[in-house]
Amino acid sequence: MQRLPSPAGAGLYVHFPFCVRKCRYCSFNSRVGSSAQREEYLKALRREIETAAERYSELRFSTIYFGGGTPTLYSPATLADLLELLYSKFKIARTAEITIEANPGTIDIDGLKTLRNAGVNRLSLGVQSLDEEELRFLGRSHSSRDALEAYHAARVAHLSTVSVDLIRGLPVHEPGRWRAMLERVVSLAPDHVSCYGLTVEPGTRLHAMQERGEFVLPDEDTQIALLDVTEEVLASHGLRRYEVSNWSLPGRECRHNVNYWCNGTYLGFGAGAWSHVGGRRWGNVADVVEYAARIARAESPVGETEELRGWAQAAETAMLYLRLVQGFEWKDLWARVEAEQRDTLRDRLMELAGDGLIVVDKDFVAPTRRGLLLLNQIGIRLLGNDGPRESWAMPDETAAGT
Repeated sequence: MQRLPSPAGAGLYVHFPFCVRKCRYCSFNSRVGSSAQREEYLKALRREIETAAERYSELRFSTIYFGGGTPTLYSPATLADLLELLYSKFKIARTAEITIEANPGTIDIDGLKTLRNAGVNRLSLGVQSLDEEELRFLGRSHSSRDALEAYHAARVAHLSTVSVDLIRGLPVHEPGRWRAMLERVVSLAPDHVSCYGLTVEPGTRLHAMQERGEFVLPDEDTQIALLDVTEEVLASHGLRRYEVSNWSLPGRECRHNVNYWCNGTYLGFGAGAWSHVGGRRWGNVADVVEYAARIARAESPVGETEELRGWAQAAETAMLYLRLVQGFEWKDLWARVEAEQRDTLRDRLMELAGDGLIVVDKDFVAPTRRGLLLLNQIGIRLLGNDGPRESWAMPDETAAGT
């Protein structure tokens, strides 16, 4: 297997929490907001960025990611101005990967050209499905036609990489129907596909519907069959699975997310955004109003901080690496783990290998196909009673929020 290059620098993430409407499945930090709220939030974002630049001027960044929510509810000119601010305040590599998430219906060719000219070279398009019934079930605000038009607009605008987000495991999904939908998607020739299994989270409208008995999700055997179809169809079109929920053409992997999964350095701006620098991780308050109010009062927006040391740091690093199909090299893991934790970590990993969840040799450790299906169990086994941390799930699920 061709191995992914190690992250060459840190990542910058900017969160835009506003959406046209809240999807039925969405448990992410997003909301419907007024134009006044969006404007106030933008002012707070700019101030947070300017303040952080003074402290982290020594870092060099190789990726920028505008996520949400729906960043493209803001005008292309506004997003271009914000990108210009980041370039003026931070050291950003000339070859940086610059991604923006977008929902169909919120972008057009002219807007995408404006973003491309500002430096955006990667689009993550929240298609989720090309079936009208499925889009209604998910509570999406766009149609299949909107999705196709948005995809073709991105191609006409000549963005370097176009990624399509999909959701697998809806109540109506069976292998034949799912295969037909995937074939429609790959006929578009995307550079990258993110395919997330549907999860029904407490507090969402979908959860309330499930509690009322309005639908039943596919059983485990069907879920496995759907994943088999996903791997078969995407592989037949040159899309290689490189992470539990992500497939790409060679060299088109999302470098920003790979940095997450290598437990790298990143700065996050906006409500609910997380940062990780030098073994310290912190997250901003999630509430949009509170976030903007703190910034306006010249107060820190940070709501939670933790120091990653000892066993927690060792186990989390191994867990994140194991999201990648290629796994990791022992030497890379040991470079990130304190010496006194290595024997225990090796023992835990060997236990996972004995249960068929990972494979181990003298140089590499990688998840098995079964291990990729049971990543949450790997997390529980490594962290013990603490269970998987929020950050264990966060990078995988960000794009599905669009």
